[in-house]
Amino acid sequence: MPKNGFYLKKLIAAGDNVQNATIDFELGLNVIYGPSDTGKSYIFQCIDYILGGNKEPKNIEESNGYCKLFLEIQSYNKDYYTIYRKLGNNEFHVWESTFSEIESNQ
Repeated sequence: MPKNGFYLKKLIAAGDNVQNATIDFELGLNVIYGPSDTGKSYIFQCIDYILGGNKEPKNIEESNGYCKLFLEIQSYNKDYYTIYRKLGNNEFHVWESTFSEIESNQ
């Protein structure tokens, strides 16, 4: 296993009056598959946006009420970071913790 680097752990969409939507990733290859119009491209668009992409994820019916995106990553040294970006806004933040630690402190 490499000594340096990061890998995705969780993608979380959050908002007011909606339950968090979470996609969990594992170390190694993760394959997102399914029928058409089930959100595969939306997941990719969210990750791209959090990591600095200029284009917001497309507006899909299932995304109504969600306005905050979080991406939890883990280093190969077992350090956790959570990146936050608000939809429709350039607000951006990085925490040196897991998403659940952030959520429990708010």
